[in-house]
Amino acid sequence: MSGLIDYERLGRVSDLLKRQRIIRSAAQEGRVRDIEIEASEILRSLRDDEREALDALLRGGGWELQEYDDAMPGVASRARVWVLIRDAETREGSPLSLEPAWLRLALRSNETRATTIYWFMFIWLQTLSFLYERINRPVSAVSEYVSGIIDRDELEERIQERLDEIRALGDRVMVAGPQEGDATERQRLPIAQTLLAGEDGHTRASDIRRRVGAFLKVMEDGFMIERIASDAGSERYRQTLLGAVQINQSYSSGLIHLVPVEQTLAEMDRRLAAETAPGDTADAA
Repeated sequence: MSGLIDYERLGRVSDLLKRQRIIRSAAQEGRVRDIEIEASEILRSLRDDEREALDALLRGGGWELQEYDDAMPGVASRARVWVLIRDAETREGSPLSLEPAWLRLALRSNETRATTIYWFMFIWLQTLSFLYERINRPVSAVSEYVSGIIDRDELEERIQERLDEIRALGDRVMVAGPQEGDATERQRLPIAQTLLAGEDGHTRASDIRRRVGAFLKVMEDGFMIERIASDAGSERYRQTLLGAVQINQSYSSGLIHLVPVEQTLAEMDRRLAAETAPGDTADAA
């Protein structure tokens, strides 16, 4: 049965979805906000023509609304979850092109945009290895999102190890390279030019901790991850359903362009460390 469509009501739901990206009718742990409960009741009661109108409204902005019931792991019994996914063809949807995230990750007001972007990409790739590679999980395995756990201390240790490997690689190049080619060879190592160069020419553990803290906060505020209880005392986070669905949707357009399709996340990581061009983009970005 069709009738007049209440676009004001649809607009309220649309606005909340765009702000929060995920709406739950109930939660397995904790509680949902009243505004979520109200929105979920509206979504559940939509007629077919109203749902079509809402989908058209969202689609016009490059969004797609997906709905899940308790057959999806992590969804409370008899509950529904709606996630708003940025269309893969929409440039703003790429996890690596979030301008607000770059700004929040910068440690200093005069930090070059390229430096901040390199750091965001670098931490993002290490995070992906926790969510997928370490548990041998394909990006398409959305339902396994509850297994995607990030321990902050372990993530910081992983980043420090990777930086040490990159520094050692740079030292080997400088020792083995011809005298005349030293400067050129050094410029081929963008991480040495950016990630390894803190205020005093050396990235400290405190720099890594601040960067990781800002990154995790950005991801948490974007509902890509959620903080969970930890007996060990370290901060622990779990991937959300939204995060898993969005990565699956955006992977081909937002991440895989860094390397050929057949390469693994670890190989992508190495490619970023060794081949991303620094110098000329650092000043221009």
